[in-house]
Amino acid sequence: MTDDRIETVPLRRAQYGLAVLWFLPAFFVFFVLMAQTLFSNVYEGHQREVMEWYGTLVWPISTLIVGALVANAGMRSDRRLVDKVLLRIAQFCCSAYIMALVMTIFAPGLGYALVLEKDAWSMLAEARPWLLLLQGVVTAMLGVFFSRSFHDGQEAS
Repeated sequence: MTDDRIETVPLRRAQYGLAVLWFLPAFFVFFVLMAQTLFSNVYEGHQREVMEWYGTLVWPISTLIVGALVANAGMRSDRRLVDKVLLRIAQFCCSAYIMALVMTIFAPGLGYALVLEKDAWSMLAEARPWLLLLQGVVTAMLGVFFSRSFHDGQEAS
């Protein structure tokens, strides 16, 4: 006999875990880029573009997460549940995207080590289309966990 029950996790716990998974490295990338633009000449002449690059690749997901957490902050009892496998897939997608972001900002150092003839800004610019593809998948996956309308009425029985 097979057990057809789906393993679930409380939605709020899933949201908090995904928020931590997202924001710790997002802030790390933010501070690395900030230091590189303010205290070095890594992106000389492209400081504004670097800020816009980060903003378009990280900010939309960040506002999705913060918006949902703030909207749900006043809920006393939240019994909504989510599929544990779906949570694991979302964690994997989020981690892959974050690793790609981190790899991209450290690629110039690797490029210099390999004597590539590219500057740091051109590497960020060339990585952007690839990152946008991943961003779409991550946003869709996180939208399942942070979209209030998706979960309305789905409570534990």
